[in-house]
Amino acid sequence: MHYVINSPNGDPEIQTLDVGDAIEVNGHGTGGAVADMDGDGQVELLLSHGESASEPLTMYSVTEGNSNNYIRIFVKHKTGAPARGSSVRLFLNDGSSQMRVIDAGSGYLCQMEPVAHFGLGSKVPSSMTIEVRWPDGVTRSFDVSNQINKQFTVQHPSVCNGSNFCS
Repeated sequence: MHYVINSPNGDPEIQTLDVGDAIEVNGHGTGGAVADMDGDGQVELLLSHGESASEPLTMYSVTEGNSNNYIRIFVKHKTGAPARGSSVRLFLNDGSSQMRVIDAGSGYLCQMEPVAHFGLGSKVPSSMTIEVRWPDGVTRSFDVSNQINKQFTVQHPSVCNGSNFCS
């Protein structure tokens, strides 16, 4: 498996990741996705099989980083469905930001959960802001300072009557 990182000079660099126990050589067509299946804030790896034959799913739980911090944002469309195509950006007090897109279809034989999951590692930011942009262009920002290790549901503003998260 490969992933892209920023090198010290700012250019993207492709590095190889050892997938360890997740290597499966006997699957008939394999797709992968990550999702927080047990609600503990850590995403599990799900592998689907069966392009040409029926095979069970495989789930791998994370064994490292269980003390890491996170924040999860579940964005809803004005109809109440997951707001696929929306983007969520998390701004941290150190000037950095992370962005996730609520994906409508993320891979072969799989689909990621429709939640923006932000891993914070050991960081406990003193201030955090999320900015949500729905596919219709509506954008809202929310202060989520001191709100780590939680999942927020953000409704479309058209159904909120001005309240923040409008859960």
